[in-house]
Amino acid sequence: MAIHVRPSQQKDLVPGAAMKLKLITALTLLFMAGFSAAQQPPYPPMGVTHCTNGFVLTISRCGKIQGVDACYFKIENNGQAMMDSPGSVGGVNKILAKCKDPAEATKAVAPASAAPSSGSSAAMNPAYLSEMPAPARIHAEIKGKDAEDTGERQMGAFRALVQIIDDMAWGLGHRYVNDADSRAATPDERRTRFAYESAYADLWHKVTNKEAHVYDHDVALQHELLAKFFSENFRAQYFQSSKNGVAEEKAFQARMNPKPTVADTNQAPGGQHYATDAGSVAVRKCVESGRSDIECLTEGFKVGMGDLAGKDSFMATALRGNKDPGLRLTGTYSAAGVSMTFLQDSVTFSCGGLIPDPRPYSVQLNGTQIKVTVMAGPTTFSYQDGKLVGPGATSVPGRVQTGPPVASTTTSYETQSHIATYGQHVDSLAGGAMGNYDPSHVHPDGMGGYNVDAGGNYTTSEPMKVTHYEIPSEPKTVRCNLGVIPATGETPRAADTITAFLGSNTSKSENTTPGLRLNGTYAAQGGLSVNFRADSATLECDEAANSEGYSVVAEGGHLVVKFDNKTGPFSLVLEPNGSLAGHGTIEVAGRRIIQGTGNDPNHFVPVSVRCSLGTLTAHD
Repeated sequence: MAIHVRPSQQKDLVPGAAMKLKLITALTLLFMAGFSAAQQPPYPPMGVTHCTNGFVLTISRCGKIQGVDACYFKIENNGQAMMDSPGSVGGVNKILAKCKDPAEATKAVAPASAAPSSGSSAAMNPAYLSEMPAPARIHAEIKGKDAEDTGERQMGAFRALVQIIDDMAWGLGHRYVNDADSRAATPDERRTRFAYESAYADLWHKVTNKEAHVYDHDVALQHELLAKFFSENFRAQYFQSSKNGVAEEKAFQARMNPKPTVADTNQAPGGQHYATDAGSVAVRKCVESGRSDIECLTEGFKVGMGDLAGKDSFMATALRGNKDPGLRLTGTYSAAGVSMTFLQDSVTFSCGGLIPDPRPYSVQLNGTQIKVTVMAGPTTFSYQDGKLVGPGATSVPGRVQTGPPVASTTTSYETQSHIATYGQHVDSLAGGAMGNYDPSHVHPDGMGGYNVDAGGNYTTSEPMKVTHYEIPSEPKTVRCNLGVIPATGETPRAADTITAFLGSNTSKSENTTPGLRLNGTYAAQGGLSVNFRADSATLECDEAANSEGYSVVAEGGHLVVKFDNKTGPFSLVLEPNGSLAGHGTIEVAGRRIIQGTGNDPNHFVPVSVRCSLGTLTAHD
């Protein structure tokens, strides 16, 4: 195994996961520049910055890296190097800004525990929230035919009250207030919505019907709430906000879907230009679904590079990873010197001094038994109650380290670009450097040099020492105790570390608890498709997409896939033939990026579409 680092990296070399983190970071930040800025931003200042959040940022050098403007930077925390890699100029500038002033990254979300109280004299923002009824009033005054129907009607009431808050924020204040993006919500809106959502969740655990809730979008129930709990003035504001909301939505739809002409084929609504290449489109769709910024940028980079190389190329296949559908595991499982960390496409296995390395694995449902086969022998485990149960003492082949890393150094040359700014002095224009300037902007200084009185660029080739580390190893078969191995932690994710440092948006909904998962894309004839990942799944229905957390659990002799869907939880059953079966319909509540104003170039408008479930089969 060969690892290549610059001299400044030697003391920070971290094997395994850290090297993967560096690779993902470099790819992510390089792609970030192409997506977020049309013009190359200025180089950040070189040097060491002690960040206000305890991290230390070192920017060592900026220039051309394989033809792309980039900077070498390192992030440290408590003496440990978290990242050490090249990144785009725009990405490093963003990191530097967060380092100096992380306020935007660490804005506290107001506590959302206080319940609304109808007729409260306390000032609220917006003021009309003071009329929102307390959950206790809904429990006391909204009744049904029996206990089950009462629970269903009260759930529908809480859902309607949340929707009223959302509608009025959008219709009156042009603010999108939603679980998918709560940045525009006031603290009072957050507290009020949270109280209703919590009350809804409490009822969901009590009612018998866990799926199709008949009152969640009942117009008659909404009118009953408006008549019983709200004043005439409130109702007038609500109906006005509804009228405004419909008008605004029509206007946005017209701006987002204009009839294309030759002149504006590559323009977004309102004349704003959005890139239409495969990578940028993938980033926008990912962000609209509610996943984290870093995940979306990384995914967009992979799609973009694969598209450039050709969808059937080796690069596209490698970047795409294992998309084969079926059951998977997530989490780290360890006991008695054995450790296994599961990803969607491989498991990192180690025991008895073997060098940890990724190995293929499979998860099969055999009747009511779940079998996990790891290419460590190979060895088949039974998955029971969250634990892997193996055959006991087993001979496992692998490789062991035979000595310390062996270093060797070579010299390579890297092309670097330099920016000539107003009034810059250049000692020499030898070697054809004059060709990099507008001759009318270059004037001899009378002493053998030149003054450049306007912007220009020139390039140089700089030598760079590269140190290669190779870990000597040899094959060896060891005896490992592959008995009962419990889950001991979550699978580490590079995106989480980068997100924590940058303070960028996290995924709105995910499940990282160790356990069973699915992989691949499944689709039904009714239009619904589900793209499964280890931590979440993206539901797509027509133009609406929403990323949701999910879990795979054993119930009644079946494996059931449960979704925490915003518009109502639902479940799918994994059939013996590998398909997923459901019944009824679901509403997918997504959002769409539109042109923004000021410092925020992107805003979101809600998009909600209903699809039938039926049978979902695996697709490529």
